[in-house]
Amino acid sequence: MKNLHERAKNVLNANSVLVNVSRGQRRFVLRPLTIFALIGVVGIFFCGGILLFVGIGPLDIGPASRDLPAASQAYRNAGWPWVAGQVDPRPAPSWKEDAAPEIEAAANSYNDTSFSKAQDALFKAYNEDRYEDMAAPLVPFQKTMEMAIAASKKSRVNFHRDFDLGPYVLFPEYAKEKAFAKMLTYAAEAKCASGDVETAIKYLKAAHRIGLLAGEEPNLISMLVEIATQAIDDRGYQICAGILRTNPIGLAELEKSYVVVPNIDFAFHIREEAYSGLAILRNVDQYGGAFGLLKALSGSGGNSGPGSTPTHLDPSKLHRDGMAPDIISRAFLDKSLRYWASIRASGENATETSMEMDRASKELEKKHSLSNALSAVITPHLLSSRLGYRSYAGQPRSYCRIPGGNGNARQDWSVSKID
Repeated sequence: MKNLHERAKNVLNANSVLVNVSRGQRRFVLRPLTIFALIGVVGIFFCGGILLFVGIGPLDIGPASRDLPAASQAYRNAGWPWVAGQVDPRPAPSWKEDAAPEIEAAANSYNDTSFSKAQDALFKAYNEDRYEDMAAPLVPFQKTMEMAIAASKKSRVNFHRDFDLGPYVLFPEYAKEKAFAKMLTYAAEAKCASGDVETAIKYLKAAHRIGLLAGEEPNLISMLVEIATQAIDDRGYQICAGILRTNPIGLAELEKSYVVVPNIDFAFHIREEAYSGLAILRNVDQYGGAFGLLKALSGSGGNSGPGSTPTHLDPSKLHRDGMAPDIISRAFLDKSLRYWASIRASGENATETSMEMDRASKELEKKHSLSNALSAVITPHLLSSRLGYRSYAGQPRSYCRIPGGNGNARQDWSVSKID
């Protein structure tokens, strides 16, 4: 009986002990309050998982991931690029059309520091109305200008961009193209001052065409560089008109040489923006996961931010087709594709396209609570739809700077008033 009593006592003790550790250690008793707490924690995680994968409000990871094929079809039906080769929808230029080799050769033919120093002398001569003296600082860059003029005679460029690098695609040629326009307009001003109007017009027209080449690529920076380069050329025309104010024949030739800039196709220039989000979310694993991507986009991921390729981003390992690899990335990709599917992929009206982007962005913000970095992946990482967009189409170059002797008296005049 004594043995039976001891065995029963041991069974009762075993039922009230969670873990019976080795001799000499403390026993942990599972109390009712602990049981309820564990059940509560498990319940919270379980309900949270249901919310995420069933979907409620912004918590729609499951449905978004599930509906991704429909979103991708809508995106493609809208005309946006699915692979990098579709970012520019046009056939690649032939070698006769492609100015890229000439632009690259011209870019490598001079030193940026040397040109920066030359500009100091050019500005000084300009401010003192000594336009003839602007020729000397440009002598070392004559070969560069000749190469730029040769490039300007072609109609297309193909720099073989790797758009699957997303925000890390580099555009080193754009700064050079702006520099070419500056060199050519400075040279045109010097030629006008020396009476060589024909050569001055040749330089101004070349600067204008360099601007058109700068705007040949389907990205926003290309559009902005085109606008900036045309503004440089505008300024060259203004100054040359002022120099030729007492030369009615030369002034008439200058006005006749003006070529109206065609409308800038805004939808064309945001194609790379649309593809960038797709390229990023396809390759979240190549950025080191979600946290690695956020670090890369904020510039704290072992690189200097957009504009330089992270050391861990290997182009040979990039995913260049298909969907995102994991459920979280797929959910964000669904939002990105739906955003772009609601915007027309064609049309030159920048205002209408901007309004569509505003509407889509507000709708996205209303439905989903996203960090700034993740919003930048889904919506364009360079674009504010309130961007200062300016088209020069149909706008006459109508103002000129009148040299006023020692720079003391200057006035803007309409070219049409100078006769």
